[in-house]
Amino acid sequence: MKFYKSESQFSCQGVFKLRKSAILSPNKRDRPNPSKPMKGSEKMYKYELHCHTGTVSRCASIDPKALVRRYADAGYDGIVLTDHFSPMTFLGGHFFAPQKDLDFYLSSYHTLKAYCGSAFPVLLGLELRHYATVNDYLVYGVDERWLRRQGNLLLWDERTMSRNLHDAGCLVYQAHPYRPFITRCDPTLLDGINVVAIIVGAFAV
Repeated sequence: MKFYKSESQFSCQGVFKLRKSAILSPNKRDRPNPSKPMKGSEKMYKYELHCHTGTVSRCASIDPKALVRRYADAGYDGIVLTDHFSPMTFLGGHFFAPQKDLDFYLSSYHTLKAYCGSAFPVLLGLELRHYATVNDYLVYGVDERWLRRQGNLLLWDERTMSRNLHDAGCLVYQAHPYRPFITRCDPTLLDGINVVAIIVGAFAV
């Protein structure tokens, strides 16, 4: 995924708002055009916005450091780490109080921040799933301080999730809403959807 950013400091939240306003603009002339030269200090960046590590996410097997090396070798400018924050993530720990296992949840993020430094930006995100559902939601704009102030995020329903995350300045996208057994969320509660996800040996929607 590519996008524009005119400031020197990359902001995941700012970029998503730019993309959203551009997509919703009724006038095509107001939308960014990748074929046109960029003005001033504008630069196009390429970030992975949905990825997991084997340390935290049960669906993944890759080591965190190997993950960033692959993306760097492929020409990416950075990633948003969206390890699963779901009941399955905490099966071996505090299933009903995942906030007590945040050191485990954040372990890959901390490993990558120490490993990459400023050479390869790694931003914190979530793929959030609540109890008694198979719906997943990609959350952008969270930080560690905010996460540690919350209670049990897995208790939220979709409306509570949308209200609390938007009040915190985050963006919420439903992940792969057309997979089997997924219930499509009310679009008024979301900032968008993640339509296609590629996994090793499979194509998932």
